[in-house]
Amino acid sequence: MIEYLETSHETFQNLLCDFTEQTLTRFKQQSNRTTSILPRNPTPDSGLDLNLPDNLPENGFGIEKTFEILTKRIAPALSTTTPHYFGLVTGGTTPAAQLADQFVTLYDQNVILHAPKESIASTIEQRAIEMLLDLFLLDKNQWNGTFTTGATASNISGLAVARQSCGEKSGIDVSTEGSVGVVVDIFANMPHSSILKACSILGIGRKRVFTIDGFDIKELEDRIISSKQKGNNVVVVLGFGEVNTGDFPKNTCQIAKICKKYDVHLHIDAAFGIFARCVPELQQLADGLELADTIC
Repeated sequence: MIEYLETSHETFQNLLCDFTEQTLTRFKQQSNRTTSILPRNPTPDSGLDLNLPDNLPENGFGIEKTFEILTKRIAPALSTTTPHYFGLVTGGTTPAAQLADQFVTLYDQNVILHAPKESIASTIEQRAIEMLLDLFLLDKNQWNGTFTTGATASNISGLAVARQSCGEKSGIDVSTEGSVGVVVDIFANMPHSSILKACSILGIGRKRVFTIDGFDIKELEDRIISSKQKGNNVVVVLGFGEVNTGDFPKNTCQIAKICKKYDVHLHIDAAFGIFARCVPELQQLADGLELADTIC
């Protein structure tokens, strides 16, 4: 028989207070921590053996026992507590982001439609988008946007728009009729892995992504002409702030002119590099961002 484990309001309140105290303690530790490449006291490999259950128990542990496992066993072993962090860039741990996470968890909104008379949630989302456009020096009369779960989903969305645009140029409404017959060649320079993933998910195909080193203008134009002569559609993808080198294209405005000349969709993956627009002495690196058709 499966026992139903009910959590009283008093138990939940006590755990919430306990967690709040731990959050404040961790924040103080992070504020006082000095950065080093190697840990002063390396954690032995055996420290990663947390004796966690490997099968779903017939009866749950209950919220108190689960909370204890999370805070006493798992939290101390997480890689963010040492310089040995074998993950991606994590941007959600600033004080403002932590407060925002707790705020949205508390109010638990789910924005699925724009209904300003019933909820302010979608209006807040739109205002946030408009402020981001101001921050990144993009004309609000020309640009709008949407929030996604991250850079990968954003590139998928951007290339989905590009695919739709390519279909319309071929007289096909991809969103209604599907993408059969719409062949898209992607020309990119050091594309992020999410570009390949997006092409796979969207049915464009990983093999349709072609790399042009340094984005030589003459080579790009020749490749576009060749693809067009075959009856293929073309999308050009630029990366602003390449994740391994921090590189920016040096000829974005020239590339944009080529794209406009041949009616080619220009997608810019600026998940990292867009922030150069916020720093006066770095803004020239991201010149031409506003010339894109879609931005991640």
